[in-house]
Amino acid sequence: IGELSLLGVICAQVQEKKAYRLCAPFAPMDAAEAELTLARRYFTHYGPASLRDAAYFFRVPQTKVKAWLKQLDAREIRGDAARPPAVRL
Repeated sequence: IGELSLLGVICAQVQEKKAYRLCAPFAPMDAAEAELTLARRYFTHYGPASLRDAAYFFRVPQTKVKAWLKQLDAREIRGDAARPPAVRL
């Protein structure tokens, strides 16, 4: 069972009794789609986050984060003197 699970053939089911099911077929994403998905998840779960925070987290230039934000349904939250502007999905 352990080896089948590591190979992605079976997946554990969430329930009281231990049970397994066949995993859904793996469909790889291209790099751009994967980066956009990760950015969406980042801003959804860690937002509001500044452009600088996201660039640091992903280790990419801020221009790349700006390009992702143009593709996402993001909105800017205005900051004040103590906090920079942030982005939230």
